[in-house]
Amino acid sequence: MKKLKTALIQLHKISGSFISLLFLMWFLTGFVLIFAGFPHASRQERFEHLRPFNPSDVENIQAFPKHKGKVELEKYYDRPVYRLYSGRRGQSVYDARTLKKIESFSQDEAKAISESYRKHPVTKIERLETLDSWIPWSYYKPLLPFYKCYIDDEAHTVLYVSSSSGAIIQETNRKSRWMARIGAIPHWIYFKQLKSNDELWKTIIVILGIIGLLACLSGFWVAFYRVKKDANNEIIKLTIYKKWDYKWHHLLGWFLVLFLSTFTLSGVFYTTDIPAWISAKPEGRSYLSKWNKAHAANNTISPSAFWKQLPIKSGLRKIAPSSSMNKQVINAYYDDYQNPQSFLVINRDSIVPFSFTENELISYAQTVFKQHTFELSLQTTYDDYYRQSGMFNHPLPVYKIQVNDAYNTQLFIDSNTGKALTYIDNNKKTRRWLTKALHKFDFPFLVNHDWLRKLLLIIVLLPCTFMCITSVVLSWRWLKRQIKRTNRKKKIKHEDHI
Repeated sequence: MKKLKTALIQLHKISGSFISLLFLMWFLTGFVLIFAGFPHASRQERFEHLRPFNPSDVENIQAFPKHKGKVELEKYYDRPVYRLYSGRRGQSVYDARTLKKIESFSQDEAKAISESYRKHPVTKIERLETLDSWIPWSYYKPLLPFYKCYIDDEAHTVLYVSSSSGAIIQETNRKSRWMARIGAIPHWIYFKQLKSNDELWKTIIVILGIIGLLACLSGFWVAFYRVKKDANNEIIKLTIYKKWDYKWHHLLGWFLVLFLSTFTLSGVFYTTDIPAWISAKPEGRSYLSKWNKAHAANNTISPSAFWKQLPIKSGLRKIAPSSSMNKQVINAYYDDYQNPQSFLVINRDSIVPFSFTENELISYAQTVFKQHTFELSLQTTYDDYYRQSGMFNHPLPVYKIQVNDAYNTQLFIDSNTGKALTYIDNNKKTRRWLTKALHKFDFPFLVNHDWLRKLLLIIVLLPCTFMCITSVVLSWRWLKRQIKRTNRKKKIKHEDHI
């Protein structure tokens, strides 16, 4: 028992000394993250910057090119272009009138689109051949090189334009950059050299998380050995310490170890898969890809014929051929980049507004879930798992399909377009509670009262931060003692040698 006690104390001292500064940094930056995250360019603003089509734009446009991925027709200034998407961020751009690939966009074009976007002049442009601190994600590499355009406005805006796509891919300003420097970047360890190597970044997060958990759990058990007991071995005080740093580190450790552990564990789960012994992960993306599989287009309508058939032409910013429930459709985007008007292609010259019945939905579902039964229901409100999202389109109402499979899969179908929007299974449910709920207090009631969620986070972060300060102080003292002890031993050894 004595050896176990000594081992736990040493484990807590070593792991705590190593991780104390990181814990302090994580909690201090956590205050910032409550109010401001990593900067990004607004998808809606970029979409609204697209110029609407006019009748002359669709004349002499070539037919939609055949491509396994997503295809979109839009205007790049006065030139209609096709964007063919592949992978997470990769895309190729073609002139819609000649179908000739546009190999790259010039610096002058980047300057023009930046000045048009923010209505202020560009003062300087840098050409970046590698990822930047504000675009550290490796999946942006296909869009390199970037033009970094400095805007002469009060916000000190910087826009990043891809030379391969000609599109704005990132926007920062002085405020968002400083908030990220003291918040998101250190908290998420979003350093360019590290984040561009995703596997290395994940590995470091996991290692730091394990050390943090060892410090928390060993500290909790050490706390039991540091209580004050009487002659009958009964606890009379929670701590034996009188010095403020030892005393408050010990007392706060009793009550905050749960939050410290869950914050650490949930932070690790943000970057890695949930272990199979907690929740098995099904292969692939469940039935989402099967539902949204591409339709083999037999009656491809030309863009000009589609334009003529459109009931509303004013304000059309984007045209995207697609498929829904194994039917060929074309989506027309007007004011919202997430919610198009869908049209069913009847033949090469005619379209009708796309719609479907519940019976048609059930019939198509039977072809997707061949080996499983399912239940269909119309969902009109958000719940714990299907919720509003800034990045993804989660409209209401939606059809929810509950599949009776081993993973308890649920598929959510847009009631207007028939597209599968997202899916939920046991693994995603577990991840939702082990990450967002534990790390951000993202519980249903608190989400609906965001001011209360933020207040509770601040109330918890304050004592956690104070405890981390005591950890840094104690770690520094312990390290100084170790250094003195080592120097003393060296001195004694040297004297003995003499």
